[in-house]
Amino acid sequence: SGIYMDTVYRVLSSFFGLHSTSSLSILVVIFLCLLTGSMFWGQRADKSGNQMVVFLVIEAITGLFALLHTPCFAIVSGLFNEINQKYQPGTFGVEVLQIILTFLFILLPVSVIGGKLPVLSRYFIKHAGQAGNRMSTILATGAAGSMSGILLSGFFLIPILGMRVTMYIAAAISMLLFVLILVFIVTGKAKAHAVYASVMAHRVRRTAIMFRKSRTI
Repeated sequence: SGIYMDTVYRVLSSFFGLHSTSSLSILVVIFLCLLTGSMFWGQRADKSGNQMVVFLVIEAITGLFALLHTPCFAIVSGLFNEINQKYQPGTFGVEVLQIILTFLFILLPVSVIGGKLPVLSRYFIKHAGQAGNRMSTILATGAAGSMSGILLSGFFLIPILGMRVTMYIAAAISMLLFVLILVFIVTGKAKAHAVYASVMAHRVRRTAIMFRKSRTI
């Protein structure tokens, strides 16, 4: 997510321009999307019987939008230019239009990033006694991963490969996580079925033994 967020911020900076107001607008929109995603996906995690399935959907959406980022941004830029040329809303109107289009553009991909923490917290924290230790571990792991992604993209990937290829790398990482989580879910279900089958077989054997003993008596 660090690679994706760094690339998105750079793209939006080129869209808004480089000044204090633009940086403020970008950060407000990003945090608004993170807030929306945290609330929405947190509720989905509470209602879901398996939070890993929810996290699987999150990684799929993240990878898909990272893959489609360039054509989607081209559509948003074209729509902005068309509205700006047709209606000429003025300086304030242009800024409002940029904020609205940016919010619609990054709402889904950034909101799913905001949903990762509550979903993982719901999966790993089973009771209040685990909350402090496991929450701090989840936060530290997520912060370290995001920081590593930002450093990697900012100092190596974007300067060497460009933003488009960097975004494809972010999509590939999300798809790899998608596959790993899918394997984890499938193998976990297989193990659960195996345990259930073993328990049921043991119960059947016990019932048969008890039945034979009752016959002999």
